Amino acid sequence: DGIIFLMNPPTGGASDESDSDSAGGSGTDYDYAMRMYNSDGTEPEMCGNGIRCLARFVAELEEHSVPRSYKFHTLAGTIIP
Repeated sequence: DGIIFLMNPPTGGASDESDSDSAGGSGTDYDYAMRMYNSDGTEPEMCGNGIRCLARFVAELEEHSVPRSYKFHTLAGTIIP
């Protein structure tokens, strides 16, 4: 078992060090960022099952009744589950 973190994209303004992997400027091309850590402390680029669970969690959190796509920034790049 591991742990997955869901993070909002940087909002701009002062330099945001929390998302050093994002490319270029203050604009982002994703809705959320995902970081995952395995139980042994390693960080995989992404997890297929994990990102699907995360998308479901976000949909419930945002109370969307109509299905929609989310763009997640991962170490493997932008993923749309």
